[in-house]
Amino acid sequence: MRDGNCAEVCVAATGMDLLALLQPLALPDFLSRHWEREPLLLTAKHDLLDRLLGEGDLESLIAWHGRSGQPPFSVAKNSAVGPRHTSRPLPDARRAYDAGETIFVPEIHLRWGPFADFCRMLETAFRHPVGATLVFSPPNAQGLTPHFDAAAVFAMQISGEKTWKVARPVREKPLFGDPLTDLPALPEPHVDYRLTPGDVLYVPMGFPHIALSGAAPSVHVSVYINCIRARDMIARALALAADADVAFRQPLAPGLLGSTDGATAIAALFRDLADRLASGFDAEATHGALVHEMLGQMHPHPAARFNWGNAVLDSDQPLRHAPGLLPFVSQSDGAAVIAYPGGQTRGPADIFRTLVFVAETPRFRVRDLPGLDAAGQRVLAERLLSEGVLVPDTDHGPDFGGDLRAAAPEHAALVPSV
Repeated sequence: MRDGNCAEVCVAATGMDLLALLQPLALPDFLSRHWEREPLLLTAKHDLLDRLLGEGDLESLIAWHGRSGQPPFSVAKNSAVGPRHTSRPLPDARRAYDAGETIFVPEIHLRWGPFADFCRMLETAFRHPVGATLVFSPPNAQGLTPHFDAAAVFAMQISGEKTWKVARPVREKPLFGDPLTDLPALPEPHVDYRLTPGDVLYVPMGFPHIALSGAAPSVHVSVYINCIRARDMIARALALAADADVAFRQPLAPGLLGSTDGATAIAALFRDLADRLASGFDAEATHGALVHEMLGQMHPHPAARFNWGNAVLDSDQPLRHAPGLLPFVSQSDGAAVIAYPGGQTRGPADIFRTLVFVAETPRFRVRDLPGLDAAGQRVLAERLLSEGVLVPDTDHGPDFGGDLRAAAPEHAALVPSV
């Protein structure tokens, strides 16, 4: 990744939708004043939200949502959320709604193109996995009991009204599975935020809240950011150390646990291992492991993979990054690897800089691939097309004579400095 602080990296990688979402607040101001610090109400974002979801899309999401073995929706009525297993999602959802239950349709970013694109845009900017849940409430309803989330949330009001009551954290930076997630009552004091169609509320992780619908049905989408934590970094560094240094794999001495000097012995062992961890810390490998973890939690977008499985390309063919691509290039076990959401492509070590070029250059021609002869260029381009890394650049036909690389827009690539 290029040098720069978090705000600079986010600005360089951000699509216009995020800038439009945060206006009139600039992204660096959001990161310094609100990100994991304070809630933020953003109003009149109709243009953005109308592109993402319409009120008439609700039934489609419920009807086509269910996957094998998974419920098509969940419900809550001033309670914890409970999955609803059914082979008749629409009539059963209607009955739940008539009974005053709030309906939750999870993971709509996996099956609704506009939200898939929006969540990938946030992933590109924030470098954390992002998902989305649709919430449909009957009038005058409270779905969930007071609770806080281990993820930051953008609540995007599609239709109707909803009042969010948000209190100060009772636990800073909670973790998933925290036993205090559900609360007996909303802590005092709290702040009320009334959302109407087109409004968006940012709620940092750990802020207790409840949400109440108004006199009409309410539809909103909770876009959640599942942050990779500092403890994940320590876990990856420790795993790498244990792979490289047998001292981290040694069993504890027989009889140590529960002995009178057990704590003293563990303290000495911990100090030794902490020194070994610090002295042998591999920042590049740890960073790479975290990036692969992040990409592994993201999902690939459609990229015409099947259309190009047997393609024969001309050297003048314009290419561009596939939609939602967030490439990361590394070297591992004598191979060059380009990883991206949903997979990775491996090749010989001598194409490392070729893959760096692919990751850093969102638009180019087959003939621009460095370090390869014409036959090698075509072979690599065909493979990256079939694996969904690249797509034909339909904005520039074969007669386009300009320099695609010079015309390339700002882009996001997780390429280490080389």
